[in-house]
Formats: sequence, structure tokens, C-alpha cells
Amino acid sequence: MISKTKTCCEFFGDEKRIASPFEKLISLGYYDGTVSGLAQCGGCQRIFHYRLVAWDENQNIRVFSLAQIKVEIFDKVVDLFSRFGQPRWPFWYPVLPAQEAKAISDRIDSLLASGDSPRYVIAAESPEKAILAVRSIQDSARLLHSADFPKPSEWNYWKKYLRL
Repeated sequence: MISKTKTCCEFFGDEKRIASPFEKLISLGYYDGTVSGLAQCGGCQRIFHYRLVAWDENQNIRVFSLAQIKVEIFDKVVDLFSRFGQPRWPFWYPVLPAQEAKAISDRIDSLLASGDSPRYVIAAESPEKAILAVRSIQDSARLLHSADFPKPSEWNYWKKYLRL
């Protein structure tokens, strides 16, 4: 059973089946669901850059890494995207004009390059939905955390790591 109580990322440990603490999400990439973006904790207001690292064979359960970033970066990204439309919280997938997309993507990549290394991995359909499992990333797991799109073989590693 999933806890319905809103939680805060400050209390992330090795947990299972908790309500998502994220109240504002900006999707930066989408493939049958969000694959990367920014998420703001509704409890402490911390901001995380999330990125897909694996998914199950049906792409229903996704594993995302969470790396903390500065609030100022989140604000800058909101400002960049707001030029093209109003934010739509709790989940915003900004649509950019084709001629602007590359420049904005490059600017966001530059902003995110200053972020921390991932601190957690979560399993969920999407970061704003119920979290099936969360675990801090240990050094051995960091080695598998690649910049590439997930490979089917990685699901088994993360499934075991998260004890799903």
C-alpha cells in the first residue's frame, strides 16, 4: 500500500511505496512519458534534475536518478520556457518553436552542468506519481549511471538495487 501522506525529500532513505514529494515538474525530455526534467520538492523546496536510467520491459516502471541543483537554475529554466507559454503546474511540458529548441536546450544543458552528482534513484511511473522505491546511490551504482538512453539490460540491475 502506498502512503498518501505528502512527504519531503529530506526523509528519503531506502523506502518503498511513498507519495511523491514533488509538486512542480518541468519535463525536459519525453518518450511515452517524461525521461528527464526538473522537480521541486513540496516540503523543503529543494530542486532536483531527474533523468531516466532504466525502465521495465513495458516502460511502465521507470527508474530515475535525482541530482540536486540550485533553486536559481530552476528559476532560470522557468523564465526561459515562460517566453513560450504559461507554466502549467504540477506537470509542465513546454513546447518550443523548432527554431528556438536547440539554443534553449544548449542553454539548459549549460545550466545543469553545475549540478551535483545524483544522490538518489527512484522507481515510479513518473516522478510526480507514487514512488515505488527510493534508494541513495552508492559508488557501485554510480558506475552504471551512464549518459546514454537506457539499455534493456540495465533494468535488472536497477530492479535488484531498488529491491523491487
